[in-house]
Amino acid sequence: MHPLVDEMIEEIVGTACAYDDDEVDVRVQESRNRVQIQISVTDKPVMDIILNLTRIS
Repeated sequence: MHPLVDEMIEEIVGTACAYDDDEVDVRVQESRNRVQIQISVTDKPVMDIILNLTRIS
């Protein structure tokens, strides 16, 4: 993946975990052209982010 995408994912995950690491569950699923980030707080889904990636040559 492009370094910018990696940095954006780290920022989203870091921000979510900084809220309260004991209450927040973050799952990241990566495929070749898509990243899905699911965030739950106290076992309740609050956010589902899908990044559709284009190929950068």
